Amino acid sequence: MSRIDPITPASGLILRKTGEFDLDALYSDLHLFFDENSYGFQELENGTKLKDKGEEITIKWRGERAVDAYGKFIITVSFIIEGAKKRGKTYTGDLRIILGALVELDYKNEWPLKPMGNFLFKIYNKYIIKQKINQKYYGPLYDEIVALQERAKKILEFYP
Repeated sequence: MSRIDPITPASGLILRKTGEFDLDALYSDLHLFFDENSYGFQELENGTKLKDKGEEITIKWRGERAVDAYGKFIITVSFIIEGAKKRGKTYTGDLRIILGALVELDYKNEWPLKPMGNFLFKIYNKYIIKQKINQKYYGPLYDEIVALQERAKKILEFYP
């Protein structure tokens, strides 16, 4: 029985930019993050809809990486661009990037689903390996999602 714990708020870490941005650089650099950190990468959605005020572009990613036999990191990234218009190599529009991070414990489902197994699973996670969960899973994944956020901010030129 696996348990999924969110590291980011339910709404995710949200970056917004209105104006001009380089979507290709953003796409390739954030994709590189998954490769550099040994994540299995999936592009779940990549679509464009024509709207009155320009295109609406939606891109969704999911990356997974097993930390050990018990825990796994999951990072989700969503790009939503409304009113997108391509100008040369860049786009203009309203960009929203939503970053999410989850830890999945017992992702191999080795704990039995019976009531006693459920009880022991909760005791094991809450008391026996609580410190290990905090140090080995929650902390490092939080650091990784913040690094990904900082990388996106740098590309979007949020810093002077």
